[in-house]
Amino acid sequence: MRKLPPLRSLQAFEAVARHRSFKDAAHELNVTPTALSHQIRTLEEACGRQLFARRPRPIRLTAAGRLLYPALRRGFDSFADALSTVAEMGGTIALRITSPNAFASRWLVPRLSQWHESHPDSREMRFTLWPTPASSGRKIRARLRRWTCFDFL
Repeated sequence: MRKLPPLRSLQAFEAVARHRSFKDAAHELNVTPTALSHQIRTLEEACGRQLFARRPRPIRLTAAGRLLYPALRRGFDSFADALSTVAEMGGTIALRITSPNAFASRWLVPRLSQWHESHPDSREMRFTLWPTPASSGRKIRARLRRWTCFDFL
């Protein structure tokens, strides 16, 4: 397993380096400038080097900070791209139904196009059918996975 400093400290460093301001970075990350300062200290302790020149303004990166910043920037950009791609894929909805043949042919199949129109992301539909029960008064339970159960007589 990789030995990395806390993600929050890496995120704090990247934001401060990008904004060149503790105040602006703190606003972006919804924390106080003091909290950011603590995160930067944690990262500097993990690196064993100062990452910022401690002067009032403007904030400047040290040689170690200039080496670290582009790598973190590319890494966070890569994370953002991957997450965006995953989000664009959309969730796939799997419809799995187990029912008797008669129920499927008389009630379910005529309604499938309606369900598919209201769930365009669905890519998978699986059916398990079994012969119609001999007794007509037997209760049948159809379950749409992770959705409500419907009872039919």
